[in-house]
Amino acid sequence: MLVLKYFGKIKKGKIIFDNKAKLINDLSNFNDDIKVVIEIREAKDVRTNQQNKLWWVWMNTIGDTIGYSAPEIHEILKYKFLMKEEMIDGEMHQSLKSTTTLTKKEFNKLTNDVLYWANDTLNINLPNE
Repeated sequence: MLVLKYFGKIKKGKIIFDNKAKLINDLSNFNDDIKVVIEIREAKDVRTNQQNKLWWVWMNTIGDTIGYSAPEIHEILKYKFLMKEEMIDGEMHQSLKSTTTLTKKEFNKLTNDVLYWANDTLNINLPNE
């Protein structure tokens, strides 16, 4: 099942998407006549644009140092730091949070973990800005 997530704001009863071109492009990947569910919910206390920009600077810095692209490092670090395992009805289940849904506090914890890990494991001093 393909799940797409887009962000935007409501202005005068209309949705203004942060990246409308990506939404339109991604919609073209669906087959005609497929049934979909559209859910709109309020984004609460999500990471700031400043946090997001710094995150991608870090992804490029780490990626350039060890030979991966920024999106590859992003995925690797999501699995390293955001994968949760829990036992449900006697079975082990894994869940992976998206960085786009992290609160500011959760994102701060992630960046602190990555900052320490990059310095300690890879000897990379990540920039503050």
